[in-house]
Amino acid sequence: MESSGETTTLPGSGPGSTITPLDAVNKNIIIRDVDQQAWWKTTAPLLAKVLASARYSHAQQIDYLTFYCKTCIPRLGPYPHRFRCGISLSGLPLEFSVNFKQYGSSHPIARVGFEPLSLLSGTDRDLYNLIPTREFLGELERLQIPRFDTRLLEHFWPLHILNQSEQDSLQGARPEGTDRYSQAMFGFDLQDDTISVKGYTLPVLKCRVTGQSVASLHQETVRSLGPMMDCSAAFELMHAYMEEIGAYNRSAFFSWDCVAPAKSRLKFYGYDGDVTWSRIEELWTLGGRVQSATRARGLEYLRQLWDLMELPSGHRGLGEGFNPGANTASTPIVYNHEIKAGNPVPSTKVYLPVHGENDGRIVRAVAEFLQIIGLEEYGTGLEQTVADCL
Repeated sequence: MESSGETTTLPGSGPGSTITPLDAVNKNIIIRDVDQQAWWKTTAPLLAKVLASARYSHAQQIDYLTFYCKTCIPRLGPYPHRFRCGISLSGLPLEFSVNFKQYGSSHPIARVGFEPLSLLSGTDRDLYNLIPTREFLGELERLQIPRFDTRLLEHFWPLHILNQSEQDSLQGARPEGTDRYSQAMFGFDLQDDTISVKGYTLPVLKCRVTGQSVASLHQETVRSLGPMMDCSAAFELMHAYMEEIGAYNRSAFFSWDCVAPAKSRLKFYGYDGDVTWSRIEELWTLGGRVQSATRARGLEYLRQLWDLMELPSGHRGLGEGFNPGANTASTPIVYNHEIKAGNPVPSTKVYLPVHGENDGRIVRAVAEFLQIIGLEEYGTGLEQTVADCL
């Protein structure tokens, strides 16, 4: 994304007068729709704080706030939201996050998870929220984002998403154990030089209407990629483990990078209610199938974070009607196994369940962990950064 400089000067305010990135965007946009105004007013300040805390330049902050305003805000539907989305546990159509990296990035990467909505989302005319999702894809193509590639999306959507006759045959059914109808979502990693787009699908309803198992659907998805993206060796290793522990019964969703297939990553997300260190260790090594010095070092880091957070062990379910304000609620472990062309071994990411825990303790644990792994500049001020975002 192009930008013109490090500061923005208010017209007529004299040389050297500067305003914040959010003020700069507010001065140059006009939002006439009442719902869009409400979405912008309630979410843009938080995104502005996230970008600032991740140390994006002044110009980058303006660029990405502008992108968010023009691209996401018009697609959030009525305010407050009526359709419970799959992108976040709370059902909101948005999720902001920050990805801290030890290597390869000059600063943390801000991310936006997003499910397009409209007035029709969740109604009889679009119960499964597919109309705005398909329309939004066309908008992404018109933006001409560098390296954005739709080939994998065009391959996966027919396999994972309900067509019209399948929607009709379901007669309003939803996946067992959830209150969501979501079918597809998007993610944006706000890189220094471009926006990295990710696609997500939730294929459980597709399996229900076709009678195909989740395991079989994943097998078909990967094997049908053919020469476009050969990652069969890694998939078979992962598949054997998931079959062994019955993980496909808890498979949540599927994700990929919207780039050239040979450079993309496929991610298989699931959840596990056995919140214990032994289960995390098993997930991390795929039941002992994957062993290496790098994997062992990663497990050491994970154990340090687990100990710092002091999470109580035990069973945790993912109940109906998750309420972000209900501190008694709990969530299971979420994880993903990632595969890509040219790598015969999957990699694993584990998302520790912190909902219902003491926020102060969790933030202090993450702050200390960042210092342990060499990111002192972010760990030292993390507690204040989080407080500033509230």
